[in-house]
Amino acid sequence: MFEHRQNDGTDAHVKELSGRFPESSSFIQSVSLENDIKLTKVFPVFLAVCIVLWIALLVIRGNYSLTAIIELLCFSFIGCFSVLGLVLYPFIDSGPLPKWTIILISSVMAAVQIGYGQLMEIGTFVDMVVYMIGFITDVSKDLVMVLVSIVVLTFVTLFATVGVLAVISAYLRVYLPRVFLSIDYDTRTKRKSASEGFFMIPDIVDVKDIEVEPDIDFRHFDRHVARNLFLYMILMMLLLSSNLFLNPYFLDTMGTKDLMAIMLMLSIFAPALIIPWQIIGDLKVRVVSDAPRDYYLWTGARKRLFSTFLTVGAFSMMFFLAMYYGFSITDMLVNYLYFLVPLICLAVVYSLVYANSFNSAMKVAILLRFMAGKVKSAGKERAKGRL
Repeated sequence: MFEHRQNDGTDAHVKELSGRFPESSSFIQSVSLENDIKLTKVFPVFLAVCIVLWIALLVIRGNYSLTAIIELLCFSFIGCFSVLGLVLYPFIDSGPLPKWTIILISSVMAAVQIGYGQLMEIGTFVDMVVYMIGFITDVSKDLVMVLVSIVVLTFVTLFATVGVLAVISAYLRVYLPRVFLSIDYDTRTKRKSASEGFFMIPDIVDVKDIEVEPDIDFRHFDRHVARNLFLYMILMMLLLSSNLFLNPYFLDTMGTKDLMAIMLMLSIFAPALIIPWQIIGDLKVRVVSDAPRDYYLWTGARKRLFSTFLTVGAFSMMFFLAMYYGFSITDMLVNYLYFLVPLICLAVVYSLVYANSFNSAMKVAILLRFMAGKVKSAGKERAKGRL
């Protein structure tokens, strides 16, 4: 993804994929497998830096309330992921849409959020940041500050998005092929059973083989992928926001600005809950057995995804608890209204960046590793048979 090199031993698989998808041959050959490992190894150190920054901000501010702890934790991680995204941005795939298009759309989404914040008098993202850090309590609404707000929000939205997607992509590219191979070849019963249980493979299905057959096309922007991530992100965050917007404790202890700041920052990390499920469907992974029809892992993954939605949505029962404690229905619904427009803007940026620069490269990397692992595992099985 970041350096255009291939791991040793994958040349044959690269040629095979290039032959299957000749229109995307040059792009397939440019997908790197090396930097995924590097990023996964560095990431624990990166997390430690985020936590140190969080503790430092808490000490500087001197406010140890629950609200401050949550806000500064989100802010620390977003700041670090923005820097990470800035470092990695020059190396991500350009995709069908040129990078300047993504930057322009991110700027437009930032302007929409800021204009909406001023119109609804809930403040901009910049207002929220300086408010929660505590250095300033107000930001001027003059033209200069509006322009500064657009630049800052564009920077945070775009590069934090890239940083989060790069980490998610790296881990999936490294570990997802191992999960697929564990279903097919792993002789360790616990790992194999865990993988089959996770994807809800029926007990009566005797796995004969695992096939990964995605469509790979680097030339065209995948609207289906973008639309799915956009819709899932909106649904997930609206359900998750119920934990704050309908919780009597948070309604009683936090103002609208605090609620919006926390939910907007948590939304930055929402794709980590969605993309692992979505990529399984995009890869078209299927279990081959003696059954008349193959079992697609997305069938089980989709059940897991929507059960997660239902679990998160169960917190909506707090709505009745909030009403019992006398909170206004109108005030609770207004929180959702305030949150919806910024969430849509963020989801637009995420869906564009992911579909344009990450999805296809992720499918190629996962498929290459799966093909290499399958050949290696099959060789081991044959060796055992000879013994």
